[in-house]
Amino acid sequence: MNFFGFNSNSSQRQSSNQNSNSNNNGQSSFFNDAFNVFFQSPFFNPYQQQSQQQQQQQQQQQRTSGNQNNFQQQNPPRQSSQQYQHNQNRPSYPRFGSQSQQNNQQQSYQQQSQQNYSSSQQNNRSSQQQRQQEPRPTFQNTRSNWKKAEEPKKEKKKEVQKENTSDYWKQKGNEMFKQRYYDTALEYYTRAINIDSSQSIYYSNRGRCYKIKGDLKKAFDDAVQAIELDENNLKGQLLCGQVLCEMGKYEEGIHKIENGIKRLTKGLTLCSSQAGQKKKVFEKEISVYIFRAKKLKWYKQYQEQKQKKIRLIENYKVYLEQQSQLSDLQRQEQMDDFIFTVGDPYREDEFIIPDHLCCKITLDLIEDPVTTEAGHTYEKVVIEDHFKKNGYIDPFTRASIRPNLYPNHAIKQGVEEFLQANPWAFEYSYNDDYKKIEF
Repeated sequence: MNFFGFNSNSSQRQSSNQNSNSNNNGQSSFFNDAFNVFFQSPFFNPYQQQSQQQQQQQQQQQRTSGNQNNFQQQNPPRQSSQQYQHNQNRPSYPRFGSQSQQNNQQQSYQQQSQQNYSSSQQNNRSSQQQRQQEPRPTFQNTRSNWKKAEEPKKEKKKEVQKENTSDYWKQKGNEMFKQRYYDTALEYYTRAINIDSSQSIYYSNRGRCYKIKGDLKKAFDDAVQAIELDENNLKGQLLCGQVLCEMGKYEEGIHKIENGIKRLTKGLTLCSSQAGQKKKVFEKEISVYIFRAKKLKWYKQYQEQKQKKIRLIENYKVYLEQQSQLSDLQRQEQMDDFIFTVGDPYREDEFIIPDHLCCKITLDLIEDPVTTEAGHTYEKVVIEDHFKKNGYIDPFTRASIRPNLYPNHAIKQGVEEFLQANPWAFEYSYNDDYKKIEF
C-alpha cells in the first residue's frame, strides 16, 4: 500500500472522487445562491463593487487617450441645487440580471434624466424671455396695485363724458377762482352758462370774477340775473349789494348805497338757511359789509352837507356885497353871525369815541367785549392773544389773574347804539377817506 494511496483500488478512488465532487457541487450551489441573493437585493449598489483592475484600466485609458469628455464624465462638475433636487427625487429602479445589463439600465436612466432636466431648463428660459418681453406695469404685480393702475383710465373716460355738462365747467371755474386765475375762471363759467343758462349760481360766480377785475357793470348785470333766477341766492344778494355800494362811491347821491344796504340786509336774513360754522362766517362777513355801507352813506351825506354850507355862505356873501348902505365892519359882523348859525364848513370836526367803549389795549371800538376778573373790559381776540404770549396777567393792572373771561353785554349794547348814531366810528382811523372803504 502506497503512502499516497496510488495503489488503492480503482473503485475506492472513484467513490472518493464522486464524494468530493458531490461535496464541491453542494458548496458551489450554496455560494451561487448566496451570490444571487446578495447581488439581486435592492440594497446592492453595483458601482461600489467595481474591481480595482477596472478602475486602474479606466485611469490608464484616460491618461493615454487624453479625452476630456471621458474625464468630465468620470469627474462631473458640482451639481446645482435644481439638479441635486432632481436626482434626489428620482425613483429607484430595480436591478436584475447581470452586471452589464444593470450598467446599461443605469446609463439609459441617466440619459433620460439628463434629457428631462435639459428640457425643463429650456422651458424655464423660454418663460423668462417671455416675461422680459412683456411690458411691466408701473406698480407691483398684485391685485390691489393693478386696480390702482387701472383707476386713472376710468377717470379719464368720465372726464371726457363730463366735458359737455355745465356742472363740469362750473367746477373747473371754481378751481381756477381759488387759484386766482380769474380770466380762466371767467371762460369756464361762460361755457357753463352757454350749456345751461337757467342756473343762478353760474351768474353769481361769474359776476364775482367781473367785480375783482373791476368791471362793475358786467358784475352788476350778472348779479341781477342771478337774483331774477333765484331770489334766495345768498351769493347773488351779497354780490349785488357790494357792487351797488362800490358804484355809489363815485356817483352823486346815496340812492345806490341805500339799495346796496337793502341787498346786504336781505343776504343777512338768508344766512339762517345755512348750517353750522358756515352760517357764522356768512353772518360776520355780511354784517361787516353792512356797517361799511352805512359808514359810506354817512360820509357821503357829510360831504354833501359841507358842500351845501359852502354854497349858502357864498350866496350870502354876494347878498351882503349888494347892500351898499352897510359898512365893511357891519358886513363882517353879519357874515360871522351867519357862519355861526349855519356852521363853518372849513373847520375840521373832531371824531371822538368814548373811552369806556374802547379796548384798553388797541384803543379801538370794541366789537366783542369781555371782562376779566380784575374788572377791565377788552376785545376778546386781543386778550386771548395776550394770555398766550404773556401768561395770565391783566395788561392794565399787571396783576396775575385766572383765565376766566366774562361777556360784557352792557358794553356791547352801548357800542351798537353808538354805531347807529355814529356810523363813522366803525373801523375808524385818523384822516379816514370814504373812497378807500372796501366791499
